[in-house]
Amino acid sequence: MTRVENNNLSFSNWSASSGLSWTPRQCWNFKLNLSRSFRVPNQAELFINGVHHGTFRHEMGDASLQSEIGYQADATVLYELKQFYVKVSPYFNYFNGYIYLRPTAQFSTLPDGGQVYQYSQHDAIFAGSEFYIEWHPVKQIHMEYMIDGVYTYNLNTGLALPFTPPVRGRFQLEYEKDFDKRYLSEMAVGGNYLVWSSQNRVDRNEHATSGAFTVDLFLKMEFKEDGASLNFQFNNIFNRYYLNHLSAYRALNIPQQGRNFTIMLNLPFGKK
Repeated sequence: MTRVENNNLSFSNWSASSGLSWTPRQCWNFKLNLSRSFRVPNQAELFINGVHHGTFRHEMGDASLQSEIGYQADATVLYELKQFYVKVSPYFNYFNGYIYLRPTAQFSTLPDGGQVYQYSQHDAIFAGSEFYIEWHPVKQIHMEYMIDGVYTYNLNTGLALPFTPPVRGRFQLEYEKDFDKRYLSEMAVGGNYLVWSSQNRVDRNEHATSGAFTVDLFLKMEFKEDGASLNFQFNNIFNRYYLNHLSAYRALNIPQQGRNFTIMLNLPFGKK
């Protein structure tokens, strides 16, 4: 059986980009970028035909794939004061011949092959935004909030593209204190609240994923001696069960890590 035919392929194209940055006042900054890009299909997208054991699926390439052409527009609005910072970054991308890995309704005949995924090429739209805010109500208190999301649309099928991440958000609260001690210079304690929405906009033969949230706690200490630091991280303290929509283990219904604890010690070299 011939799994990959002989091919002699060549690709050529062009790309360009331009940008504008405007600062009407010291606290404001506006940016706009427009670009045209291209990406040639890689060897796996063209010729792969077998089991990818790291992702538990049989992946098949397509030697007829052409260059992927993209048109991108993204903007950024920044507002910054001494104790307050806001950033908003919307974007819109149109792709002519977007190359992506599509789940099919077939299953591999190879041992442990699993579901067959086929590299395909369709016109597609990506649109989304990122929002970030940072606030210091007082010197010792640090607050952050971030939310981002992307909307994908396959212009050929009228469906979402596979492996589209859900909308996610993160809120962080941190208390920082400086120390005039012999060894300890700074300590910070705080927590993170992370939340993901359900992802129900999926491609054919792709599973939807329920939303979830986790809570993390952390303690950071920085030392004067050689600039060393010691960090304690308590992740998923409520031991929440949840699936990552983009994880290869999602197909096996294997959840993300439960309650866990990390200690990290940083010791710089080259200092006395």
